[in-house]
Amino acid sequence: TAAMVTLANAITPPKVGKVLLHSVVQPPGMWDRGDLAQQLVDVEAILNQSLFLSITSGSTPEWLTTVAEDPWQEIVRVARIHQCESLLLGLGHLTRETLSTRLEGLIEAVKSDVVVLRAPEGWSPAKARKILVPVGGRRDQSRLRARLLANLSRKLERQVTYVRVLSEGASEREYRAALNGLRHLANDESSKDAELLLIRSEDALATLLETSKEMDLMILGLRRSAPGHRMFGDLTLGLATESSCPLVLISRR
Repeated sequence: TAAMVTLANAITPPKVGKVLLHSVVQPPGMWDRGDLAQQLVDVEAILNQSLFLSITSGSTPEWLTTVAEDPWQEIVRVARIHQCESLLLGLGHLTRETLSTRLEGLIEAVKSDVVVLRAPEGWSPAKARKILVPVGGRRDQSRLRARLLANLSRKLERQVTYVRVLSEGASEREYRAALNGLRHLANDESSKDAELLLIRSEDALATLLETSKEMDLMILGLRRSAPGHRMFGDLTLGLATESSCPLVLISRR
């Protein structure tokens, strides 16, 4: 919960500065963890902690609890009504089904920046001293990622590593161009002290998974798909479901 509040503050544009804490309660008979009374107790505990952390960190949040059969559709409805600029979701576990159906549908349905945090209970961004940023050849999420990195690095020193995987058959010219692009991206988003890794490999997923094992946090950008194209490719799905370090997925509207 502390991590959610910290990231909510980090991605909220300064000119907005408003945080809405939203929890969805399913009707009796639909909750698989116990009866309605226990569900409400859990919701109250989560929101009380979130409210406390938001206030102590300088935010002035609003608290909203709604009842709906489908939490995903309800989140979309609330985000639209409140015209949210940024939407932050906390998930303890990610599956291919959740990503390729539920999350992709939500991202396509809202007009917000969407940030998803997958981390174990009790994890805090303060623990993320080593941050991995896998990139391709595009800058779709650059502005949002830069804002997130800047806020995370404001109070604590972080080691940010930008990594890109090239085919083993890439020419020296392609390698130098990719390295130059990686350097410019790191300078624009983070700092000149960021580490750059440009790796030749025919198995990008295995290479990135191995690299992420030594990291405290991985930030992965999502490209909003054109009609008829998948948002989550095999590489993204593999990184999101097979990596072990805490993960932030970001999608800019």
